[in-house]
Amino acid sequence: PPEEKKIFEERVLPPFAHLKLISQVPGTQQFQFNRNQKLSLPNKILAACIMEFVAKKDTKTITLNSLTYDVGSPGRIFKLGEDFLAAFLPEIEIHTEGSLSWTESASLSQIVINESSLSSEVLIEKYYKIKGIS
Repeated sequence: PPEEKKIFEERVLPPFAHLKLISQVPGTQQFQFNRNQKLSLPNKILAACIMEFVAKKDTKTITLNSLTYDVGSPGRIFKLGEDFLAAFLPEIEIHTEGSLSWTESASLSQIVINESSLSSEVLIEKYYKIKGIS
């Protein structure tokens, strides 16, 4: 119905468009998800989301594939492609202050969960404190 379409266009599209998660396909009335790099998504926030996702798993490692495609994964939530995450993850240890580390071999790329007292919440608080937002 026209009313539902109007509600969608007025309420749902603006926040997703502002975050650059979706865009209109040129010359059409269709929308598409923007995949890969999200300049509006700070590295520390992405790292905190990865920490949160990993914390919910009962494992000491998690693969790039799982991080990209599993339900509830940062890759699916933020529409990040495997190539983008593969480029970001070698620095995960820096962004998580050693809580997570990245290992790559010819057959397997994965995050290793290290013993740490740093939580995703603390990481987010530190990020916003540095930005002067608290």
